[in-house]
Amino acid sequence: MKRKVLLLEIENNRELHPETDGEFFDVLQHALLLALKEDGFLNEGQLLRAEEKIQTEKGGRLNY
Repeated sequence: MKRKVLLLEIENNRELHPETDGEFFDVLQHALLLALKEDGFLNEGQLLRAEEKIQTEKGGRLNY
């Protein structure tokens, strides 16, 4: 399924860094994994394994 994304506005334009904006990066990573699953590139098991691997690398904390 083809999708289009349209950027309407940018608020609080600033650089983002994983160290200071971890919650944003966690949610972004989760959204990308869900999009890959929805589009058929990942199955449920692969999604769960990817999320477990991310959680392990982050020391057990995820912000979504």
